Amino acid sequence: MHRHDYPFIAFEILFVSRSSSSQNAGALVTDCHEIIEKRKEELISDLKMFEKLTKIISNNIENDKLYESYKVLKQPLINETIACNEALNAKT
Repeated sequence: MHRHDYPFIAFEILFVSRSSSSQNAGALVTDCHEIIEKRKEELISDLKMFEKLTKIISNNIENDKLYESYKVLKQPLINETIACNEALNAKT
């Protein structure tokens, strides 16, 4: 695995030797495709949950305890998103 200095970002470099059979290479590509598809499904599910969360927070904005818990939960995600965005923008 080849990692870059981007938070949350890791790029895998897959090498298939020339002696590998095409069946093994095909299985590797299929496995990678399945992993990517599962990640996409997970992200879609996460997005729906985050939308529900923000709706709950909005509807209960007067609840100090709930709002404070939300702030603690969101801050690491916000910080990582900002850092990742800055790193990606610096490379372009």
